[in-house]
Amino acid sequence: MTQERANIWNDAPKVGEPPKVDVSGFTPRRSPRPAVPPEQVRAVAEAAHFVSREPVRSRHSAAPAREPRLHRTGRSDQIAFKTTTETKDRFYAVADRHKNLPQAYIFERMVAWLEENEALLTSGTAYPAAR
Repeated sequence: MTQERANIWNDAPKVGEPPKVDVSGFTPRRSPRPAVPPEQVRAVAEAAHFVSREPVRSRHSAAPAREPRLHRTGRSDQIAFKTTTETKDRFYAVADRHKNLPQAYIFERMVAWLEENEALLTSGTAYPAAR
């Protein structure tokens, strides 16, 4: 019970002959499919519990963004250090009371005051432990 495999080259056209393939049944679509209404798409998506990738707007209002303060002062160096939210808010509260002054100037004055009153930093009180 041996079967021979079909040879795909038996029906191959000779060199220079057109192929023996009937493609008459293949025709382009006459008109495009009609668009599905967005309401129907939304209903099907909700029924299938599809999770949208659209960004979700927050229901509660975000804190108002701090108004940027742009001052041309000639200062080019930056300083960055970690602090608590409370200390940061206290610094900005001082800066907000003096909006006409750049924050860098306020920081410079704070450092100058500490230099003049350095004894307060070393007056026997230990550095507070981390909270």
